[in-house]
Amino acid sequence: MVKLSHEQWRQIAAKFSSGETSPNIAKEFGVTASRVCQIVKRFKVKRPRRETGQSYKLTAKEYKEIKELYLSGVNGREIAKRYKLASAEPYRVLRRFNIKSRGPSEARRKLPLNENAFDRITEQSAYWAGFLMADGSIKRKGGSYQICLGLAIKDKEHIEKFKQFLKCGHKIRLHHYKKDGFLNPMMGASIVVQSKKIADRLATYGIVPNKTFIAKAGNIMKNNRHFWRGVIDGDGHLGLVNPSRRNRKQYAQLTLVGALPLVKQFLQFCKSRNPNIKVNPRPKENSFSVAFSAGSAMKIINVLYRHCSVFLHRKKETADTLLTIF
Repeated sequence: MVKLSHEQWRQIAAKFSSGETSPNIAKEFGVTASRVCQIVKRFKVKRPRRETGQSYKLTAKEYKEIKELYLSGVNGREIAKRYKLASAEPYRVLRRFNIKSRGPSEARRKLPLNENAFDRITEQSAYWAGFLMADGSIKRKGGSYQICLGLAIKDKEHIEKFKQFLKCGHKIRLHHYKKDGFLNPMMGASIVVQSKKIADRLATYGIVPNKTFIAKAGNIMKNNRHFWRGVIDGDGHLGLVNPSRRNRKQYAQLTLVGALPLVKQFLQFCKSRNPNIKVNPRPKENSFSVAFSAGSAMKIINVLYRHCSVFLHRKKETADTLLTIF
C-alpha cells in the first residue's frame, strides 16, 4: 500500500473537487479508487456536478451529442467522463430517445459486427439461416453465444460472403480437420462471431445449440425457398445420375441429408410445389435422407435456384447446367 503525505491528500481532494474522476486520480497517485474515495470523504469534498457548479441540466445539443456518441460505439463510462456526469446519466439520456443500452457482450465488443443482420427476413438473412442450419453451429460460452461456420478450403469464398453479410471484422481462420473415410487431414476455413442477440434471433428460426439430431425449421422459415436453398447448399447434393442400364438417358437428382424433422419439413415444402411427389425419408447412418429424381428434382431445383442472388457458387453452376439440359 502506497503511503501518502498530508499534502498529497490535499491534492487528491482538490483534483476530485475540480471534477477529476476517481480512477484517474488513483492512477496518478498509485493508489486504488476506493482509497481516493476514503480520502475525499475525510475532507468532506463534494464534486460539482457540472464544471460550472450547476446541476445535471443538459442542453438539447448535448442530448443529441450523447446519443450520437453512444450509437457510434462510445461506451457510457467514456461519455460520462467527457461531460463530467455521473456514470448512470448517459443511460438516462438514452432512455429519453428510446435507445436500448448495449449488453455486456456488446459493450466489450472490439470488432465490428452487425447484430441486426437476422432481424428482418430477406433473401440474404433467410439463406444464411438455412446454411447455418445445415453447416453452422451455435455454442454457448459463458453468458453469450458463439456462431460458428466452417467449410472445406474450396468454399472459403462462401465464408467471405457470410462475413460480408454480417459486416464483421472477424478473421477467417484456416485449419486442418479429419473427415470420415479420409486418412489424411483436410484443409478447412472457419469464422466464429460472438453475439447473444444473433443467437437468440436464430433460435426463433430453429437454429439452436446441439441441433444435429433435432434440427427443425421454425414456422416462419419452413416455407421460405431461400432458407431451403441455404440448407441444400450446406447438406444437399444435386447433379446428374448415370443409370446402370445401357441406352438410358441421364437424369437429374436432388438429395438432402439431415435430421428427420428437418428432412420431413423439406419434403412437405417440395410437395406443396409438386403434389405428385411419392418419395419418403430413408435412414442413412445417424441421419435421414430424401432423394428426388428426374422431373421432380428439376421442379424443385427450378424453385430453389432460379432468380436468386445468394448461393454456393459451385452448386448454382450445377443447377444452371441442369436447368439448361432439361
